[in-house]
Amino acid sequence: MFSDIAACPVWPAAKTSDPYRGPWRANTATPVLVVSNFYDPATRYRFGQRMAEELGNSRLLSVDSFGHCILGSARGVDDATAAYLIDLKVPADGQVFQPDRQPFTPPAKG
Repeated sequence: MFSDIAACPVWPAAKTSDPYRGPWRANTATPVLVVSNFYDPATRYRFGQRMAEELGNSRLLSVDSFGHCILGSARGVDDATAAYLIDLKVPADGQVFQPDRQPFTPPAKG
């Protein structure tokens, strides 16, 4: 299971004096998959919505969850993401996925 501690601050990236700033709209054969949590403290849900709009040919996969990293904590999201990456199967528009556990839920007994 992934941690909610994001690796983004230490992600190795080459510095450039001329970064690409768009346009981001492209006519792609398969929509780009954007995954966004409703309650992400680092990347607000509205940012995910705007990214999906700016990309044009995209699909927003919404997650009713807390935290910055969702993969590994919501089986439906994991399955939809894997189907997209492996088979280019795009999730249905407007789907909202739930996490496997909500914060502060006691662990299952047994």
